[in-house]
Amino acid sequence: MGVVETWRPYWVRELGLYGALLETVEPLTPTARLQGRLTVGSRQQPMQAHVRHCRALSARDKPQRYVVGVAFPDRLVGPVAEWILEQTSGKAQAPAAASERRRVRRIKCAREAELWLHELVQVELIDISLGGTLFASKTALEAGITGQLRLDRPRLAVDMEVRRLDPQTDPGRLPFRIASSFVSLDESQRSSIAAFLKGAQN
Repeated sequence: MGVVETWRPYWVRELGLYGALLETVEPLTPTARLQGRLTVGSRQQPMQAHVRHCRALSARDKPQRYVVGVAFPDRLVGPVAEWILEQTSGKAQAPAAASERRRVRRIKCAREAELWLHELVQVELIDISLGGTLFASKTALEAGITGQLRLDRPRLAVDMEVRRLDPQTDPGRLPFRIASSFVSLDESQRSSIAAFLKGAQN
């Protein structure tokens, strides 16, 4: 068993001062708490939110994609909020009443805004070599995502990049198989993996 610590980018389809509409590759549980950072071009700021709703897009999409609505605990302030106000010509106000949230319009984002979500993803090791790993997870990690992989056995903490995501349909198995490559290995990490592989062969 192990953990992948990563910052995962989600496309923000719509963005407002009180919430956003995201596109994801797996469903997010309503009421789940999210923590990360919002980016629009060179502007970025820390963000907290909770999931309000989640619905699947076309079943023809492989892998399946979802639209997820999230709400910020308070009215957004900071560089991204300033960008939102610029796009709305400064017409958005700062009302205190929760009912006013629906009257502050969201901006449609043409692939220029992202939510980078900080996550600790539990994984189950299937195979390992000096080049990378194959592991299973209940969370979809798309090709290109980078992070740090920490394993219990072999004892290892190494930077990695996801190369391939394959859905699994067999009952009782974690839903995704994920192939990754190591970004770099120092001599200690190489020795640890080599010793583990030698022990597994005996």
